[in-house]
Amino acid sequence: MTHDVSREEMKERMSQLTQRVSELEKMEHTFRETRNLAKLLEFAPHAVFLLDLSGRVVFANKRGAAYLGRSVEEIQGSTLRDHFPADVSESRRLKGTEAIRLKKAVSFEDRVAGHWYYNTVYPIMNDRNEVTHLAIYGIDITDRKGAEQSLKESEMRYRLISENTDDVIWTLDVASKRFMYVSPSVKKLRGYTAEEVVAQPMEEALTPGSLQMVTRMLPERLSAFYAGDASTRCGAMR
Repeated sequence: MTHDVSREEMKERMSQLTQRVSELEKMEHTFRETRNLAKLLEFAPHAVFLLDLSGRVVFANKRGAAYLGRSVEEIQGSTLRDHFPADVSESRRLKGTEAIRLKKAVSFEDRVAGHWYYNTVYPIMNDRNEVTHLAIYGIDITDRKGAEQSLKESEMRYRLISENTDDVIWTLDVASKRFMYVSPSVKKLRGYTAEEVVAQPMEEALTPGSLQMVTRMLPERLSAFYAGDASTRCGAMR
């Protein structure tokens, strides 16, 4: 017994087939885009990860794998939860969600296992302006953070000394000939607060004799500094 396929059934089957072909073409196009993007990211100078919208790693370059202490093959298909503490993975997941919502890059800093990282999450969009993946760039900024902390500590020590001495300590912007900092002890000497002196041009802040001396010695000290004379790095004009 045979069953004749009605015209309506034929249309339905053709519609389903067309839809399936369209889905396969989209999948192939997405795969091709992802593969091409991965080739571009492979030689990036920093750690790079490409995630799908479920949070799974579809690509990581060698620097990214080294950053996690794994091989590239071990990272494929894993998620952030597999590599980071719960608080870090959740924080980064929220940043990814923000990048998807805003459809623009989101940057942030965080600390993992004693190292500081500057991360940027880029939403990758298709030709229909739909976010399909997230590219994450991570830069180790631990050395920079250490330098910033050392500078802060040095500035604190310098300020502690300058604000508790009877000598007047000042720093001058050479180009504008304006004071950038004057220690509070200047009030005992001149009767003006440090803020008032900083607001004054150098011609008003110094006596004629001191102005003449600074005008004469400053070019000499700068020339010696640029020539590598270590004695000019910190000292007083006398």
